[in-house]
Amino acid sequence: MVYEKLKTIPLEKFIGDDITYSYIVIRADKDCVGYISTKSNIKPKFLFITDGLVKYEQGHEDGRKFYWNQDESLSDLIKRDIMEEFFFYSKLIALIAAGCCLPGFFLRCWALVMPLKKTNSRLWAAWIGAAFGVLALLLAAQAAQAAPCDIKRAAPPIIRHDLASSYCELCSYGYVTIVISNPYDGADMTNMTVVENLLASGLTYDPTAPSPMTYRVNGGLLQAGGAPTVSGLDGSILTWTSLQISELGSLAFDPDRFDVSTITITFAVTRDGGLTQEGLISATPRVIEAELTYTAQDTTVLPAVQCPSMPSTVTTGSNTLQLREPDPAVTKRGRNVDADQDGYWATVYGNDNDDVIWRIRVNNNGDADLEDLRLDDVMESGNIDIRYICPTEAAAEQIAITTNGAGPSTMGCVGVAGNSVLNYDVDDPFGNPNNDLVPPPNPVDVDIPQGGNTDIFLVGKIPVAAPGIGACSVPRTNTVGDIQW
Repeated sequence: MVYEKLKTIPLEKFIGDDITYSYIVIRADKDCVGYISTKSNIKPKFLFITDGLVKYEQGHEDGRKFYWNQDESLSDLIKRDIMEEFFFYSKLIALIAAGCCLPGFFLRCWALVMPLKKTNSRLWAAWIGAAFGVLALLLAAQAAQAAPCDIKRAAPPIIRHDLASSYCELCSYGYVTIVISNPYDGADMTNMTVVENLLASGLTYDPTAPSPMTYRVNGGLLQAGGAPTVSGLDGSILTWTSLQISELGSLAFDPDRFDVSTITITFAVTRDGGLTQEGLISATPRVIEAELTYTAQDTTVLPAVQCPSMPSTVTTGSNTLQLREPDPAVTKRGRNVDADQDGYWATVYGNDNDDVIWRIRVNNNGDADLEDLRLDDVMESGNIDIRYICPTEAAAEQIAITTNGAGPSTMGCVGVAGNSVLNYDVDDPFGNPNNDLVPPPNPVDVDIPQGGNTDIFLVGKIPVAAPGIGACSVPRTNTVGDIQW
């Protein structure tokens, strides 16, 4: 039971559903079979029983004789010339069990095979052919092994953008991430130069953003790197060498055949100061491209040997950078506070001089904060007179309920003329005052955070009924439009 728990059960769990052969070394004279797995994919093989191998000399029913002295090792058994009828595959397994690992297979097994010279010529010839066949296979396998300057199978690109985490942002900064991989089997990448071309996007390096230049080696500790050399039109070309990132001097290969060494570079970008922010939306499109120049050196020998066709230059190809921007959605609802209307509704009914509060709600469904909100609200004449715009519902209720429409309130409401609001700039105290000031280094007005919303309230009265106006007027629509940010 202990054996099963410590060895058998964990081994079967490791094997899973793969077809597996279990070689059971039990002599033919033993009246047992050993452990047989209940899993159909684990198939037992009784080599000694199949070949009739017993402990002491013993006759076989077909005339063959096999024996294994009590103190005899497996190597001694193989050396003896009594194995003529021991099938070849059984010999091969016995040789491997005796210690003939592949690197020294030919020399070790040749010494073990030589004592078989007393056997008949047919078996001796077969063994000679088998030995040279194995040698040929080993030589071919050695030749097929990858050379240090070869690239590992299924290796990632040598340079690429991590587009999932790279972005630019309207009216703010974004980040671009470059991943450099060493895919060589035994060569280090040295003297690396990385060039990021931001092309016609109008983007450039932003040294004022938080953590503007960082990098990691093999996913390790995040480190601060030096600012790139900036050149080109609108500062669109950024260059790094080992002067800015010391690890660009040499990136060692990963000895694991299934893994690669990496350097991950992340840097901040923003729209160039001489260009408009709106141009980032219409950039055709926001295409960027990075390239890497390097020299690969075989460091498995000393002195190191430069790989063929070096130095080499590789590129990411053209990649489109995602744009993060606000996506406002506007709804407008009202309630007649004099009629004790509960909640805000798309349609408002009322009588002469009823006080009405209209709520304009702007949701930001985008992936960036919304700044500098501006809007229009035009009331069709005849059904309501708008007099104030307020930042909070409490401020609007102070006018509509407490002072019966008289204002402005003491809570930040602003008077409105002409029954309309045109190009209204929603700054403090409107929007979300507690979110307006973002900490340095870039203080900005954030009117609606990403995924958030803001409410703006209009306060007015239904005019005294007269032909075509007030309570006797036909239904009219009040519209919020021309949303800008």
